[in-house]
Parts: sequence; C-alpha cells; structure tokens
Amino acid sequence: EAYLGDWRWKPAGWLPDSIDHLIEISARSRVRLIASGLEVGAGSLIDIDVKPDNVISVIAYAPRALQIALFAPFPTKWFEKLTVVRLVSVFETLVWYLIAPGLVFAILFRRSSGMLMALCFATLLLYLYGFTIPNVGTLYRIRYPFLFLFIIVGVIGWVEFALRRNAER
Repeated sequence: EAYLGDWRWKPAGWLPDSIDHLIEISARSRVRLIASGLEVGAGSLIDIDVKPDNVISVIAYAPRALQIALFAPFPTKWFEKLTVVRLVSVFETLVWYLIAPGLVFAILFRRSSGMLMALCFATLLLYLYGFTIPNVGTLYRIRYPFLFLFIIVGVIGWVEFALRRNAER
C-alpha cells in the first residue's frame, strides 16, 4: 500500500461502520488510481490533489465529482495535445453541452417517475465514477452508458420544447 503515502482514512464515528467502510473503499480507490495515473504518466488526470480522507470531505467533493463525470473534458482542455481521438471527444462533448439544457425542458414538460428514477440512478453511478476515477480519459470511456440516459432525456426535452413552440405559432 505504498500508493497511500501519508493518506489515512478517518472514520466518522457517527455512521454505521458498514457504510463508513464502503465510503472508505471508494476514497481509497481514488487515492490508488491517482497514484497509478501518476506512475504511468497519464495525461488527463484531474484534481489529483483531492484525496478525501473522511466522510465530510467525500461529501464536500461530491458536486465537483458530478461536474467532472457529466461534463469533462472541459472546454479549457479541448485543444491541448490535439489528436484525432481528442478531436472526436471534443465534438462529442460539444454536442452533449448543446443537448444538456434539454434536460430542464424534459423535467418541466415531460417529467415522469420512471424518467426521474432513471436520472437518479444514472446520477448516482456517474458520481461514483467521477469520484473514484481521476483520469478523464478513462472516465470518458466508461461513463457513456449512464451519460446516454442524460442525452436521451435532453433530446426528449428539446423535442418537447420545439413541439410546444411550434404549437404556439
């Protein structure tokens, strides 16, 4: 466990041990994956200085982890180290950025319990990936099944928006 360095998990004390242990496993995985990425010289590591060591720090990082899982790679990194693969990911991410506002229209106009449950499920798994995987390249590839749910709902929202707008004319 040399990858841990001086990182040590600090149990919450107020959570059941079984839950605290599951959170510790995810935090330990993040630390291990950061160390592994640094060791192999991974070029798309993100937030490598963030190594939560207690439940509160895991919760505090949650919004950022979800932001990364949903929207990375970010525009500030789109044109660094250009390759064909990176250009494809830039195009796909741009398309997703354009679709994403449709989520609001879908939730406003076409909301259903099934859709909301699917989005909650996808959000939870995207958060787990965004928290544990500090390599945007790896995250980009494995998040797609869950991101695809967001994409579908976003497209539904834009279609509903367009239908309602045309109906007003």
